[in-house]
Amino acid sequence: MFYVNVEGGGRILAYPNGRGALDGVIGFQYWHEEHKAYGVRQVICTAAGSTVDLGGETLCSIPAQSIGNSTLAITNVTSWYSIRAGLDTEYRLTRWLSVHGSAMLKPLSIFDNQDTHHLRLNTFQSPSFTMLGIGVGADADAGVKFYITKGLAVDLGYRVWWNRMLDGTWKSHLTGGGSETFPLTQFQSLRHGATFGLTVTF
Repeated sequence: MFYVNVEGGGRILAYPNGRGALDGVIGFQYWHEEHKAYGVRQVICTAAGSTVDLGGETLCSIPAQSIGNSTLAITNVTSWYSIRAGLDTEYRLTRWLSVHGSAMLKPLSIFDNQDTHHLRLNTFQSPSFTMLGIGVGADADAGVKFYITKGLAVDLGYRVWWNRMLDGTWKSHLTGGGSETFPLTQFQSLRHGATFGLTVTF
């Protein structure tokens, strides 16, 4: 996973006694993730679903041989392109300690998702499936800064990023060159966790 945020903004409010400020921010975010799955787990078929009509297809099938964990089975690549706008603030509690936070709305996000099933290359192209659509999202973070010097601080915090599809399409790509298109009913990315960093102000 990696991301790029490009932002600009302006001062909305300066807190008394030089303790910090509230800023308005607008910008662009590129959020990219790649996941790889190795090996295939055997599936055991039972009669439990034998009454389900799957259009003539079997309920499930057992692989002809075991696929080890060293064999790449699936690669999934997701990219989000988002406009972000929101607020960013920092407040100095003491000379060496401050709290900060930001809240960003993403009113427009465009996503591209590619799913490659490497063990199905006799049936599917690469990528095997593609998804494209638009959505919305929101980002938020909060934390504390411990100032080592006037311009250097250690930053500890927590961050939440979320994007969700509003409308999209899902395509299945066959080896013959054709593809089948279906509505995409759900797609989202959610990441959250603790953060640690160094902040340099000049």
